[in-house]
Amino acid sequence: MRLDPPEGAGDPSAAGNLGTEGADAGAGVALADAGAVLTDAGAPASPDDAGGPLFTLAFPPPEPCPGNEFGGSCYEFFAEFVSWSDGEDLCVAWGGHLASVQSPAENAFLDGWPAQVAPPASNGPGIWLGGTDAAEDGAFLWSDGSAMGFARFAPNQPDNGVGIDCIEKRSDTDALWYDQRCTDERPYVCERSL
Repeated sequence: MRLDPPEGAGDPSAAGNLGTEGADAGAGVALADAGAVLTDAGAPASPDDAGGPLFTLAFPPPEPCPGNEFGGSCYEFFAEFVSWSDGEDLCVAWGGHLASVQSPAENAFLDGWPAQVAPPASNGPGIWLGGTDAAEDGAFLWSDGSAMGFARFAPNQPDNGVGIDCIEKRSDTDALWYDQRCTDERPYVCERSL
């Protein structure tokens, strides 16, 4: 099948007219072998013309999860030490956000992070999660915009010091959360939907 471009298609002044110059205002536009003839309003020109879609959009299949799967999400742990905002930017480029922890089971799943990256010293720096209270001190939200309905902060945490607005998950025995300066550098974990 060969489809020639509509007359005037290379002319910027003709953009959007789909080659309908000289056609009646209510006339339909048809592409040979492409399915139904549609009126300008998008409805089939007649019941006989409703044989199929005018065109089909094809999107590439989603990339398989290169990391770990849990609860309908894909997680990838990165050993590179970056600031919280750089980690979030890298996660967005990866197709997700810094991880948002919604349940004790998800938090327990993420407890395995030290095995995914070079394990830090006991009680050393942790890994960035997506939580922050930078917009309003004490009102933590996840970087994907979801509310924080679950938290696993250490005693006396969060302590909400000046500029201490981002959450890290430590490698200590309890894998508890601490609020830290967002400019500190930590490994990070990204999450995206499967």
